[in-house]
Amino acid sequence: MSKHAKLSPEAQKALANQNRKALITSLIGAIGAIGLIGVILASLAIFIPVEEPDVIISYSVPDTNSDSDPEPTVKPVTRSTATPSPSSSAADIISSVSIDTVSIPTPTEDTSFESADFGSNDDFGEGFDFSDDIADSEMTFFGSSSGSGLRGFLYDCKQNTKSKPNKLGSIYSAGGGFSHLTSAFQKELRSVIRNKFSETTLKDYFRHDSTLKLNYLVIGKEKASVGPAAFGAEGVISPSGWIVKYEGVLAQDHPKKVKFYGRFDDVLLVYVNGKLVLDGSWNDGYSSQYNSMDTRNDLPKVFGPPFKAGKFIKLRRGDSLTVIVGEVPGGGLTGGLFIEEEGVENPSLAAGGEFLPIPFCTSPLSEADLKSLDERKIKVCTTDIPHFPIKQ
Repeated sequence: MSKHAKLSPEAQKALANQNRKALITSLIGAIGAIGLIGVILASLAIFIPVEEPDVIISYSVPDTNSDSDPEPTVKPVTRSTATPSPSSSAADIISSVSIDTVSIPTPTEDTSFESADFGSNDDFGEGFDFSDDIADSEMTFFGSSSGSGLRGFLYDCKQNTKSKPNKLGSIYSAGGGFSHLTSAFQKELRSVIRNKFSETTLKDYFRHDSTLKLNYLVIGKEKASVGPAAFGAEGVISPSGWIVKYEGVLAQDHPKKVKFYGRFDDVLLVYVNGKLVLDGSWNDGYSSQYNSMDTRNDLPKVFGPPFKAGKFIKLRRGDSLTVIVGEVPGGGLTGGLFIEEEGVENPSLAAGGEFLPIPFCTSPLSEADLKSLDERKIKVCTTDIPHFPIKQ
């Protein structure tokens, strides 16, 4: 049996104090460690990106009996963060995507106009439908970007050379009816008309950069916007208050005397060597000779009012030819320019009005021309059409 020394009361008290201090120190260290771990975890949580599901908004097919707009359906899609394996194919990805049908409402805006009338059942009536577009991408109602013919420039009489509205442009901006705008247009162009649309008098108006070559002019019932559109001027020139000036020099004599006739909504003027030979405008006021033009009531009123015709003249090599067409109020346009040879029966009369008169052409009608006329259901006599070549 071993003997142990017994601690004195003072020693026991000192040992107890030492144990208590060690316990407190351990607790404080443990609490500090826990706090440090919490701070570290919190800081890491700030920089860990949270993956949010993608959202695809699609439209389901609306009820055709309902006037309300379709409500979008929200489909959450969880994006996988896993890297696709090399064996995944594009077909697998495409097949997993479904595309909902989108319903496009039918326009309700009325785009009809009343400025151009194509007659009644007594003449061409509904037998002529000019609504189809020209098939050839290079061809327009106002000429072609290639080939030969009278060279045409588009002018905006509402803008100055810096594309700013002039006095006429301000009047158009204020609006008004046909008579008001026509009066303002004629007043603005009084000097231009008096000087036969010379370059000097047109220099103050905006001229578009593009040009077209005109072989023939036959336009059915169309929107006035086809004019600027033909020259690539949509958004630059509004479909009102514009004119196109075509000009060229004849390359050869024509053996017979000829007579110009036609009608155009709104302006049609033809000059040979600076002399007016036809005013086939829709209304009076564009020349002093409008009322002296012959009115061809014997021909079908395919464009609405009867054709206006000039006198028989001789066309020779070196003669300058200028043709002016224009649109005043906007809305719609229609018209054409035709030719008649002295001593030759008008084919339109010979066919009882089944065909249009012979169009004035600078070159023989091409296959593309004939196709265009056929697609627009325009019946013209295609045999023995005289043509008047232009120096290029």
